[in-house]
Amino acid sequence: SCFYLALLLAPGCVKSNKPTEHWELLSPQSGLTVSVSHENLAERPNSPQSKRLYYSLKRNETTLIEPSPLGLVIEQEEQDHDISSNLTFISSANSTDATNYSVRTGKRSERSYEFNAQTLQFKTENGLVLTVEFRAYNDGIAFRYQLSGQGEVKVIEEKTGFKVPEDSYALMAPYDFAGALFSGTYEQLPESVSVGEKTDASGWAFPALFQIRESDNWVLLTEADLTTQYAATRLHEAPIENLYQIRFPRWNEGDLENDEFPSGALPLTTPWRVLIAGSLSTIVESTLVDDVSRPSKVQNSDWIRPGRSSWSWFSQGTGNRELQQDYIDFSAEMGWEYFLIDEGWTRWRDYETVIPELIDYAKLKNVGTLLWYNSGGNHTINQGLPRDRLLDAATRRAEFALLQEWGVSGIKVDFFDSDKQKRIEQYIGILEDALDHQLLVNFHGATLPRGWQRTYPNLMTHEAVRGAEYYKTVAQGPSGLSNVHYVFTRNVVGSMDYTPVTFKDAHQSVGLTYAHELALSVVFESGIQHYADQADSNPEAGYRKIFREYPMVKDALKAIPASWDDTILLDGDPRSHAVLARRSKDSWFIGGLNGLEEGKILNLSLSFLSDGNYTFNIVQSGAEPTTFIEQKRDVKARDTIEISLQGLDGFVAIVRPSAN
Repeated sequence: SCFYLALLLAPGCVKSNKPTEHWELLSPQSGLTVSVSHENLAERPNSPQSKRLYYSLKRNETTLIEPSPLGLVIEQEEQDHDISSNLTFISSANSTDATNYSVRTGKRSERSYEFNAQTLQFKTENGLVLTVEFRAYNDGIAFRYQLSGQGEVKVIEEKTGFKVPEDSYALMAPYDFAGALFSGTYEQLPESVSVGEKTDASGWAFPALFQIRESDNWVLLTEADLTTQYAATRLHEAPIENLYQIRFPRWNEGDLENDEFPSGALPLTTPWRVLIAGSLSTIVESTLVDDVSRPSKVQNSDWIRPGRSSWSWFSQGTGNRELQQDYIDFSAEMGWEYFLIDEGWTRWRDYETVIPELIDYAKLKNVGTLLWYNSGGNHTINQGLPRDRLLDAATRRAEFALLQEWGVSGIKVDFFDSDKQKRIEQYIGILEDALDHQLLVNFHGATLPRGWQRTYPNLMTHEAVRGAEYYKTVAQGPSGLSNVHYVFTRNVVGSMDYTPVTFKDAHQSVGLTYAHELALSVVFESGIQHYADQADSNPEAGYRKIFREYPMVKDALKAIPASWDDTILLDGDPRSHAVLARRSKDSWFIGGLNGLEEGKILNLSLSFLSDGNYTFNIVQSGAEPTTFIEQKRDVKARDTIEISLQGLDGFVAIVRPSAN
């Protein structure tokens, strides 16, 4: 194709005037190749009806995605139109781009990427123009559709699919069961399955991870840059011959009055379909979900401060004013940036007076206040209070103006319970109105991150995970292996409000060592990291009991930040263990997890360090799973450290430049 020649001959933008039926797009480096064809892959080669758009993906000589369909089916003026066949090719345009940008949250503070792009235009039978835009990055590819013309359309099907080679390994979470209380919240546990397996749920949730035939070739599927023009999507629950097709929400998800199919006036732009591709390190370290999303809408982000937060709900409920003062005191003692007042604060007598007084008390101790809200409305049956204040724009903006007057730092919004277009409109409305009133946002009981943290940097985190709160419920809490799974799936695509470090509950529920729980403070990334264990003034319970017996644990939780300058996967496999190193300024924080019940010995290279001398301070399990020991040593970049882990164990190491 012309683009292949353009890469060989000259940089820049090239335009083709000669129609072609096959195009190739190469990543700038890394050996990724996207092939797009407009041809007949059906059994009736002479049938014009079967001529359709397909794409495939290779990494060097390995096929990652076999030929898979592209296209949409729309409804316009009460007629259905298959925008995947009978297309007339118009043009092909090629371009390149490279960008640097900064973020407040995520795997690294300074980002850079480059990509090659190809844009294909086709005329449809009903006179619209379908544009398919492909981008090839060094850590994956992304593509999306743009439909232009006149009038309104409803998208009733996406033909988009991902055909994974036979005999590949998959790590996927069933989508939540539509119609249940927690529908649309991405809280099912990931499962190791064979490619092509079906689920009884209403789909397979993004992200979905695949290992191609026991090689070092991995693909993670997800979507990004979702706007109010579309619904959030997932993969069909019943793949056919290893082809996973995009599907929309179920009709009975959330408010039944809201349509499951996205609709609106043309032009229409879909979210990016994102395929992160490469080694396991490529997957875990990738920022592609953010890279393809729209740039920040914030001119001055000085007020946006990631941080750590105490949180009483998990261990003691919302309680009263005195309990919340205990949690403010604890955050101040730890140097943590926030405390969260969870569900039910509007039930307090005179809360309009009490909340501002608590905010002022916290400010004196340099602690910010976060308040919980129910997203409200008919889309959720949960009656938690405050409710119905964030639905329509006028009510929401009046509430945010009050919070800004009080001096609230941010909000936690819960129970969205749907991925329909109407809820996406509410998510983005909350983010935009919160920006105007300088409020941070945490989406809980919510959809998966889809790149909004780049566009709206006041978005600190999403839940979208079965986190520590499940140790308090009848449902199964995350196991040690589930925590490993999250490193390679859920936390890849954005910040994750798991609410970690629940020592006693996690140990009693699923047998995790206390050191495993401590390791989650480094292994899991969240723009606001809510530490969930008990933190009141009782010296015989929760964090205070642990800290009195093991002061090195307190030192670690005071030192570990919530924002990072870099992230590296040092070791791991989604079937067993994970070790991540995260950098903040000139210090490195290493967290390791063993997800298996048998012990494991790790040999970690410190080659990621710069030249010079460092102190290596490790906190790990003692003789019993509820105890800790601490060891310190001097190290250099050329060293390898051996670490012995028990079953379901973990560790935290802090590596700092030596003073001498």
